[in-house]
Amino acid sequence: DPESTAHVCLNERRLTEYVHHCIRAGMEEEATAELTSIMYILYMFRARMGTELQIQLLEAMDAFPARAQELKKVKAFVGKRIDACREPDVPGQVVLEALNEPDASPVFKSAASVCRERGLGWATAMTWKNKPQAFDPCQLSIQAGYEVRSVAYSPDGTSVAFGYGSRIDIVNVSTGDTLCTLEGHTDHVTSVS
Repeated sequence: DPESTAHVCLNERRLTEYVHHCIRAGMEEEATAELTSIMYILYMFRARMGTELQIQLLEAMDAFPARAQELKKVKAFVGKRIDACREPDVPGQVVLEALNEPDASPVFKSAASVCRERGLGWATAMTWKNKPQAFDPCQLSIQAGYEVRSVAYSPDGTSVAFGYGSRIDIVNVSTGDTLCTLEGHTDHVTSVS
């Protein structure tokens, strides 16, 4: 039906353009509100646009230095779950992981608010004993198909190479994108540099 098609197009357009334009126009509150929203993060994951979300977060951190620390926490949350956006349906899992973040985390606050608004009290009613309140320093998780035997950063620190099985992947450390895969080794890769 035409209405549902228009709705999908508007959502797609919002995901691909709205935050970009807010950042470019200096609309700090609007851009930050979207980027720290668990719903926006979920929509980006469901659209398999985790890399684009990482790029938007980097752009916003540059454009709005006063919000950089807050956005960095969201970027770390997204980066640790970048592979989740390649899975078909992950909303419940991502929301629960957001609720496991420190209470001061923007994604925790957003997820708790959404759960309260939608009557999902069970999600926020749990009391976590010894819930960590320190932020995890991990900024990005990269999955490999086999045991990784060697890792090396590029001299400028923007990419990392890792060898596993008989191949080497070179990955952008900000977005998790595979920049290049080197295949054809006759044995297991044991060293990269």
